[in-house]
Amino acid sequence: MTKGRWKRPVAVLTAAMLAVAAFTGCSASDRGFASLFMEASDITAYTLSGELEIVYDPEAMYYYRDEGSSPVRIQLNISGEVVSTSIFDAYLNLKIKYGINGKGTPHEADLRLYNGVAYMPAKDYVDFYVEMMRLDGASDKLCENLRAAFLKGAAEYDYVILADMSELYWFFPSFLRSYAKTDESEDGQKEARQLALNLLTEMFSGLGTGMTKPVANGYAIEITPENAVGFYDSFIKYTIKNKDSIYKGILRLQDVMQKYGGRDVAEYLYWVSGYSLDRLADDRETFDSLLDGLSRNYGDYSEWDRDYMKLLYKGSYLNASVTKQGKTYTESVDMNYRYMGDQILSLKGSFSQTANGSIKQETAPTENPVLIEDLSLLMDRIEKKLNPAKSMELSWWNRASYDYDDDYGGDYNYYGYEYDYRDGHDDYDYVAAWIERADGGWDWDYMDCINESGTMYLPMRQVCEWFGEEVVWDNAAKKAYVARGGQNVEMGGELRYKTLFVKVRDFEKLGYTVDYEYDSDYKEHTVTLRKN
Repeated sequence: MTKGRWKRPVAVLTAAMLAVAAFTGCSASDRGFASLFMEASDITAYTLSGELEIVYDPEAMYYYRDEGSSPVRIQLNISGEVVSTSIFDAYLNLKIKYGINGKGTPHEADLRLYNGVAYMPAKDYVDFYVEMMRLDGASDKLCENLRAAFLKGAAEYDYVILADMSELYWFFPSFLRSYAKTDESEDGQKEARQLALNLLTEMFSGLGTGMTKPVANGYAIEITPENAVGFYDSFIKYTIKNKDSIYKGILRLQDVMQKYGGRDVAEYLYWVSGYSLDRLADDRETFDSLLDGLSRNYGDYSEWDRDYMKLLYKGSYLNASVTKQGKTYTESVDMNYRYMGDQILSLKGSFSQTANGSIKQETAPTENPVLIEDLSLLMDRIEKKLNPAKSMELSWWNRASYDYDDDYGGDYNYYGYEYDYRDGHDDYDYVAAWIERADGGWDWDYMDCINESGTMYLPMRQVCEWFGEEVVWDNAAKKAYVARGGQNVEMGGELRYKTLFVKVRDFEKLGYTVDYEYDSDYKEHTVTLRKN
């Protein structure tokens, strides 16, 4: 077997096995950790406070990364009130203080969630948006200018609607949607979870993670690459050895699911694993076949593979704990994720939740709200005026194929960078544009285009707005203009599907320099637009 082939399967399976063991109570400490964690999760009304520090390297996951990249450090301080009976029926009133690559948490944002709709004051969202731009390399001067312009542009709005969970309802797996049903009592859900927990404990009664332990007022778990790989070995051996008792447990677990409407949970099992609980319970042959395959693959998983997995994630760890004092539950986490010697991500912090049944829910903020999509579009236009493009490079290829052999003897056909338009208009294509900004930064964009008989047409508004131009559309005359100093420069072109497409050369009317190159070896066309 090819070395390294098991990297992804082992990582996925290890995570699944840890969840089974640590959250089904296979040992006394495993069960204590899971039970206390579930007890904290069952609180429906509580005050929340906590701090979290996140450090990550945005380049570290790329093979050809920038060796000069530096990690990003985010500090969060969160406090507020939460009332939650389901993922779709929750109320949050939180204050979030945050800092990025600096000391302390100088910035603040209020976050409200009411009946599945998330709100944030417009000024808070603007501040956050600008800090993200600063993180992306924008200068302090540019950020301050943008903040002032954004606040002026968004002055008529009080709140931004960040998301509407109700619109996402049907995108969630059905087991999650079940928690939004009002006819299912919380007691029934708790009872179903407890019965399932008990059954899973019986099924894996002889298996413990060896990673949990009791601490003062609670329990803790410690996961390292070494004990994760060791537990993976133990889990596979235990499952194969005890497949008869595990199969009987699956039959009983299926009964619990059916009694409490838990088929949704069974569907989740299929969603993540490809095996439905009903199928495994109704067909012993399928269950045995699954374990036989697991056994064969385990036999191929050599000591070399085990050592390789430990080496890949060397230095990684997860330390977490959950404790209880009176009505207060505290969860802490200290996680360090390393891969192939690179520091990828670290999390460190703790959160406390104190049960409070007297939380008074405020009404939803309705004062002059704006959708995040609309506000982002407004800020994007403002940004392009303050930090426009200096040049834009677009490339496309002919519709001709290039055959070549890959390392395994197979043939690939390369057809270039042209695709049918997403709405079914087959005379539309799109190209990628690399944009050099006035401040020296770079950006990119996709553009619909029309390529007819060797002539390229580009969307006028999209190109012109990148260069900070103001575009005016005369609907009666069906003409488009670029407004400059009280004068309008008319731009003719092809009007298709409510978009005016202009010949590349016609952008010279605006004083742009248009350069064209053709690479005959790759049949690649390149156009560069520059604003003089």
